[in-house]
Amino acid sequence: MRRILAALFATAALATTMGCSDDPDPVGASKRQPADAAEVEHVGGVHLPSGTKLLYAESAGFADTDLWAVFRLPTTALDGFLSDGKLPKPVPGLRTAADSFTARDGLDPKAAVTVSGIDEYTDAKPGTYPRMMMFDLDQPGEVTVYLRAETT
Repeated sequence: MRRILAALFATAALATTMGCSDDPDPVGASKRQPADAAEVEHVGGVHLPSGTKLLYAESAGFADTDLWAVFRLPTTALDGFLSDGKLPKPVPGLRTAADSFTARDGLDPKAAVTVSGIDEYTDAKPGTYPRMMMFDLDQPGEVTVYLRAETT
């Protein structure tokens, strides 16, 4: 009888910790929280140059961290941003991160006309940052960057 009770308690405890309960936010789940520039740099593996305006950033995670960030940087800082982050040359027309964002606060990646993008997310190599970026080039003098990244 003790073994049966012990097995029942162990099963109930395991079901609760694995999210098999009525709780809509099971243990280990993480809601999106505001992120700051330091977290954007750390998770995204980038350096935000002087003059960058962080427009929106959120992260979520438990063991790994997921990041969604939108920022503007001066057009003159784009080359340095790419080289500091060891990023490849953006591909014209590539809208990699657009589906990761919804329109909010006047930011709509799907409305951008002239874009380029980087996809290091789909085929991330060990020791690299799984990330993708879309560069909105519509505004003169500045680039709006949509960054989706995660730590692994």
